[in-house]
Amino acid sequence: MSTYASNALTATATNRAYLVVSELSGSPGCGDACGPFQFGSVAVTGTLTHTFTIYNDGAVSTTTLGDGGGLGAPFAYEGSGGFPGTTGTCGSVLAAGATCTVVVTFEPVATGTFTSDLTLTYGDGLGGSLLAGRELAGTGQ
Repeated sequence: MSTYASNALTATATNRAYLVVSELSGSPGCGDACGPFQFGSVAVTGTLTHTFTIYNDGAVSTTTLGDGGGLGAPFAYEGSGGFPGTTGTCGSVLAAGATCTVVVTFEPVATGTFTSDLTLTYGDGLGGSLLAGRELAGTGQ
């Protein structure tokens, strides 16, 4: 005869916005858990552009979605307009279940390995402010 213990589980559901930054289109993938997104090797003064997809996997729309200030040279938003990049589609609000894009360029001005963070800040729909991001890496050659 087996004896089993039982405990009641309780949890509090959250109805907030939750963003995932992915290098993939069509699937959130593993986000920052994958490690840095690798731009690879780029010739000095060359440029490589990548489009990141932002997923709102939360239950409500974000508020005040914008640049979190982590992106540093030689990485930049595409073009001279800043967040979300010239051809990026993100605005200040992202509906629950929706996606938008952010376009980042890697343009090394010297040889060597470079790292930075694509960081977004957003309101979670409940009055809190959160960050979402992705580490970036590339080599100038």
